[in-house]
Amino acid sequence: MLAKVQEFKPSVVLHHPHSTDTPNIWRLPWLELQKAVPSIRVWASGIAYYHYDNDPPRQRLAQVLQFTQGGEACLDVTTHTLVR
Repeated sequence: MLAKVQEFKPSVVLHHPHSTDTPNIWRLPWLELQKAVPSIRVWASGIAYYHYDNDPPRQRLAQVLQFTQGGEACLDVTTHTLVR
């Protein structure tokens, strides 16, 4: 994958990780990716915001959104679902 990234030099990255209620899990990997691929201008994550064992979230949604995107302006799109 790194060879393809170096070949195509993407400027936008959309990450679709598992669920999370904190941006800390992805903060260091995003910083490392930005350092390794300087062509990246904007990045964002599409997440399911909840704690996997139904505990209260560890951080507010606003904080998670703020630190799981970067670079140029990004539009946050949120939806709400019922988890059963």
